[in-house]
Amino acid sequence: MKPETKVSRWLLHVAQGIVILTAVVFVIMLSRGVANASVTQLLNSQYQQKEFKILKTKVNERSLDFVGGIIKSTGDSILSQDNIKSYREVKKIVDERKENDAKISSLYDGKSNYRNGVDAALINDIDKNLTAEKNQDIYQKQKNRLDKIQIWYEQTQDADKNISKVYDDYTDYNSSLSFENITLVNTYYQLIKNKTVKDSWSDIVNELNTYYDGHEQVNSRVTDAQKELDRLKNSSLGDDKFQPAVVTIISTTDMINRANKVLGANNITDSKVLYYDSVANKLAVLTYKSGKYSSNSGTIGVKSSQVSGGQYGIRKLISDENTGIVTDSSGSFGQVISSPSDSYPSNSTSNFNAAKPVFWVKNDSDLTNSIYFSSSSSIGFIYSGSSKNNGLVVSSSDLGKLKSQVSTGMIFYAN
Repeated sequence: MKPETKVSRWLLHVAQGIVILTAVVFVIMLSRGVANASVTQLLNSQYQQKEFKILKTKVNERSLDFVGGIIKSTGDSILSQDNIKSYREVKKIVDERKENDAKISSLYDGKSNYRNGVDAALINDIDKNLTAEKNQDIYQKQKNRLDKIQIWYEQTQDADKNISKVYDDYTDYNSSLSFENITLVNTYYQLIKNKTVKDSWSDIVNELNTYYDGHEQVNSRVTDAQKELDRLKNSSLGDDKFQPAVVTIISTTDMINRANKVLGANNITDSKVLYYDSVANKLAVLTYKSGKYSSNSGTIGVKSSQVSGGQYGIRKLISDENTGIVTDSSGSFGQVISSPSDSYPSNSTSNFNAAKPVFWVKNDSDLTNSIYFSSSSSIGFIYSGSSKNNGLVVSSSDLGKLKSQVSTGMIFYAN
């Protein structure tokens, strides 16, 4: 062989360089192809129905952030234009979801009120934005939260208008307040779902209640109530989902009238009584003033009741499972005890009507958060759960409200 020349060595290096460059290009293109295939699969997996552009309810945002990081650091040198476009489509939908959630959340002031500045135009604008969401689970969840705000807003506006009418008549014409007037005011006041609006009426509502308590007159309840009914029927509500409180007002009026007759006939004059009316199917904490019971805290709807009519006493507000109630016919019937003993052993009977000699609350999870009441011969509970004999079922939120209003020793009367 001839000795290597400079030219031959140069040619050899060039050939080697070409091989290496070709190998690098091949590896890069192979890696690019694998990367794009993986990203395509990842983006497609975020869809519930790709053909209709419906994203899943729970999108993998960590994976999206990873893809976004690749695009940010490499531009379009790694990922294909189709993948970059697909990523931006998915990201846009996710961002719009978050924006809608944030806008709806900004309308809330805690769990039970809406913030200042909320009006019909703002609610409608957000409502229009929700229609872009094609995932029905996400849409319905957001729509339900917005509808709650809309109902709160409308009932607050209606309350503001009707309380104002009663107060204007009271001040401008020096008219007396009928039982229906004061019931309407107190009922609508409970419907207000904006703290500022509620605070603005607080002193006036107290003034009207004070005046009524001191100047109560006997009026034609039927005539006055019918006038209120006719007026409220013509109220502009803007949305059929919210109904005026007139039905509540009339039924509350009838309920309290029945309560006064029944409690009066049984010589009950305690300062506060928890009263259940089976006709209206409602509970109310009634306050005794000037020889008559009334309610300033509204009524609570009852989901179901199997409570026998008559007088009971509230014995305990139960908030845990460490409670037992004597159920045998001894002199200790209805007594509350806190733990098993030799006299009253533990058992697993979940039906408090059948448990002997003690019913343990831990055996029925519905009753670990409840109000226990009893008479000399029967026991019962107010709770949230499935229907039971001598049980009265309310919603969990109403149960919490009720427990804040009643106390041990208070009379519970079921009519």
